[in-house]
Amino acid sequence: MAVYDLDRTQLDAFLDQKLPTVEEEVEKALKHAGLFPHGHQLIAVDEETTSGTVNEPPGVALVAAIGGNGQSLDITSHNPMVVATGDQNVSITLEGPAHDTLIGGAGDDRFTAVHGNNLIIAGSGNDKLVGGTGHDTLRGGSGHDTLTGGGHTLMIGGSGDSVLIGGLVAGAHDTLIGGRGDDRLQVAEGNNLLIGGSGHDTLIGGIGNDTLIGGGGDDSDRGDDDKFSFEGHDTLHGGTQGLLAGFDSDKHHHGGHDTMSGGDTFIAGTGTDLIIGTAGNDTFSISRLAGNDTVDGGGGNDRLNLDDRKFAEAKFEHHHDGSTTISFADNGQVLRVNDVQTIHFSDKTIHLTDKDFSST
Repeated sequence: MAVYDLDRTQLDAFLDQKLPTVEEEVEKALKHAGLFPHGHQLIAVDEETTSGTVNEPPGVALVAAIGGNGQSLDITSHNPMVVATGDQNVSITLEGPAHDTLIGGAGDDRFTAVHGNNLIIAGSGNDKLVGGTGHDTLRGGSGHDTLTGGGHTLMIGGSGDSVLIGGLVAGAHDTLIGGRGDDRLQVAEGNNLLIGGSGHDTLIGGIGNDTLIGGGGDDSDRGDDDKFSFEGHDTLHGGTQGLLAGFDSDKHHHGGHDTMSGGDTFIAGTGTDLIIGTAGNDTFSISRLAGNDTVDGGGGNDRLNLDDRKFAEAKFEHHHDGSTTISFADNGQVLRVNDVQTIHFSDKTIHLTDKDFSST
């Protein structure tokens, strides 16, 4: 441990020399935490060049982990601080209760939070970020990152192809948000929120009451090929070319007059699910093992695949609101569909708009 008291000019020189690839992120984090020096103020900087366990003294605002490839640090601090790495492969664990910020460089790093409400930011390497018992935020970078939630964790994919894993702790409710890459968002249990990014994402719900929302973006050829799979009592909204209309009513960011489009694929699981399509041409797949699901196709020419069912097994009931109930006597499964134009059985394809159910 080597602790230096640096003024702003000295801090700039230190970052230029020791942490050039993450200098901007470090300055942002220090300013956000109220730790950046102003005027003639000094900042306590700890330069760590070896592996080991570090108990930071009070007042240390920045830890620079620049010990080279394979450096491993367990860091405890009772005051908020910023930890940053260089371009080597580094493993860092935040043990203390403070609300820290950990910033990765160009190496393939492993960052773990144990306690506190921490912000962990991946760099350009292929990083592994693991949340702890607090309300952590894990943010992917430009590499192929893996983000794993702990307590109530917010995970945000970066520009690379990321894997986001949540719902691993009983009672935890995680939020997983895809980035610009082709991401995989998956949860095990709990009531989680999964939101696809602008890439071709895969969203997989768990056994809890999850909400899955397809991604949107400004790129016209991306964000509309998401795939969904879920098991619990889930609510699923498909992807949009802009953002979902529901974002306005729920007062999420980036509201506006967006155009919904889709072409999404929805795969129902064993629970009782509500599946809401988009204005595009969506495909819904429900097996005989699924629950009593409700499908609202939205706009477009939508298709429901019942590939393990025969047409003769189905009993249809049409309602005044335009919806149709499809029931099956063998296992009591009941499906309710609205704004779905075509239903494909194993032996026949029908058009719901045709009263005589003409086939193709």
